[in-house]
Amino acid sequence: MATTSSDAQPSVERRVGEAAVRAWHVAGEESQLVPWASLAEHLGNTVAATALGPVILVPRLRHAECVLATAEPWMSARHALRALVDQGWVVNALVPLGELGTAHEVFRGLPLRLQGWWERDDRVLAFTDPEVA
Repeated sequence: MATTSSDAQPSVERRVGEAAVRAWHVAGEESQLVPWASLAEHLGNTVAATALGPVILVPRLRHAECVLATAEPWMSARHALRALVDQGWVVNALVPLGELGTAHEVFRGLPLRLQGWWERDDRVLAFTDPEVA
């Protein structure tokens, strides 16, 4: 049986982004989920970053949470995240909890925060407190 687009499950990166948007809503902040490519084009950021999934923007705080793709090497995201910081954004990188150590190695020295995520037994996504990269 062929799967239709309505049967397709959202990617894990999309689910993480949607969970982060809900968390910001609970905190009383407006946020939006946008693809990295759209944000980069809007900001005039020419850095290609296949390792970046969706981005959660909290405009009032000038805060961007970037979901890192689980199947891509993250080094390509380093320059893109730096470009966001250089444009005045406060940046968090959302990474799978089991990959926080790797994220610290890849992003060490960048002025951003790392935030782990995991899926609980009830399939709800949870987040750690932010850590300095």
